[in-house]
Amino acid sequence: MPSRRYALVCSFTLLSAGFAAAAFADDCVGAIVTPPEGMVAASDEALLAAAIGEPGKGALCKGQVFVAEKPVTVYRV
Repeated sequence: MPSRRYALVCSFTLLSAGFAAAAFADDCVGAIVTPPEGMVAASDEALLAAAIGEPGKGALCKGQVFVAEKPVTVYRV
C-alpha cells in the first residue's frame, strides 16, 4: 500500500479551539478553496483539532485535511 501524505489546507486567520471552533468560524477571513490536482479531501479529526485553536493564539479558526496522492507544490505567502 503506498504511503499517504496528509496536508492541512486552511484560511490564515485567528483560531478557535475544540467545541468553540464553530462559534468563531463565522469570524474567519477567507475560505477553503478547491484543492489542487493530486489532493483529495480526507477525514483526520486529530490533525484538524491540532491546528484549530483560540482566537489570538496564532492557530487557525477553520481548516480541511487533504491527502496528497501525487506531488503538490505548496507556496507560502
